[in-house]
Amino acid sequence: MVPKTYEVRRCGVLPSGEALLSCPLWNEAELLTDFCFPWNSEVLPPRTEFKGLWDGDRFGFHFDVTDHDIIIGEGASPGSRALESDRVELFWACDGHLDPYWGFEMNPNGDVLAYEGRYHRQMNWDWQCPDWHVVAELRPDGYRVAGSLPIEVLREWGVWRETSHGGGETMTGVYRGEFSRGPGQTVRRDWISWVHPHTEVPDFHVPASFGRFVFHPTG
Repeated sequence: MVPKTYEVRRCGVLPSGEALLSCPLWNEAELLTDFCFPWNSEVLPPRTEFKGLWDGDRFGFHFDVTDHDIIIGEGASPGSRALESDRVELFWACDGHLDPYWGFEMNPNGDVLAYEGRYHRQMNWDWQCPDWHVVAELRPDGYRVAGSLPIEVLREWGVWRETSHGGGETMTGVYRGEFSRGPGQTVRRDWISWVHPHTEVPDFHVPASFGRFVFHPTG
């Protein structure tokens, strides 16, 4: 089966900090809205928009999410708070063995759970990503999360595959955790994915949940 592909266009220099949330460069990016509820056929998934760009040195990403029932987790660390929150997620892997792969799970407050993993769900929770930037913003109809990381880091991980004329490709997963309040103190957890992994139970940590990012050498 041919993997889903997202085109990452080349852009001018990406800004840092809060400016990344509303940078006009995002108007140049391909808009990805092709998300599904793999394990919930009762309703359509709420709107999830993803955009990616690269400026030659850094990969930038931008999520714009509709969510009228945002849940923010409590915990002593950013990772524990992210794990119990509505969130968006990006994974990278070297190949279909997922040995290793890297995950970033980011909540509407900008808390991040980052880890290095090996199939299946063998996590190094102490791993830290060098030069990972993320900002987030709550909005009346949901939230936005944006960030960036160096292309050189993708090369160091071994996930970056050089293509002709200075472009590249990566094996990447794009996901969302959609939490909602149920009766009493219960929380319903639904899972949204760009690629349908076709597993019986919810699980993004499988090769079939990944697609392909193609980094264009020009805009």
